[in-house]
Amino acid sequence: KVQTSIGTVDALSATGSNGVYEFTVTVPDGQDGAVMVSLLPAAGTDWAANASVASNMITVIVDRTPPVPTIELVAPWVNPEGADAVENGPVAFKVTYNEDVKNVTSTDITVVGGTKGNFVPVSASEYTFTVAPADKSGEITLQILENAGAIVDLAGNATTASNEYVFVYDGSY
Repeated sequence: KVQTSIGTVDALSATGSNGVYEFTVTVPDGQDGAVMVSLLPAAGTDWAANASVASNMITVIVDRTPPVPTIELVAPWVNPEGADAVENGPVAFKVTYNEDVKNVTSTDITVVGGTKGNFVPVSASEYTFTVAPADKSGEITLQILENAGAIVDLAGNATTASNEYVFVYDGSY
């Protein structure tokens, strides 16, 4: 007699003699979203056998999906051999999450082959930074590891690992 938009109702039980009942709604794995719960009309009766009316609807948002980061180059440089070319100065990158996150810092980004700098939060889901190459030619490898630091979405789900971005450059010409 309890209606729910997602999931199943478990363990409906009275908590005393005052007409208060408790129940649990179990939402299956992989189903996120608004869970709306209400009591149907005539779900119960009072001592005089009068049927109950429909209850108000309660909505709870379920979010168990972790945020996913993606690292990409902000402005590509292309040389004739197809490798990205860096003549002087740092290379600009951005991290974009599929939803708003919090607690992102530059230390969450691992860099091999260069030095991070100029970390800027653009929004709650996008961050930019630069990497100064360690050598005139070579590779820069970037990644955000799973559960990096304390990066979480607004529901508290920890981030997944990002793609591993490998930037090959030749600044020798």
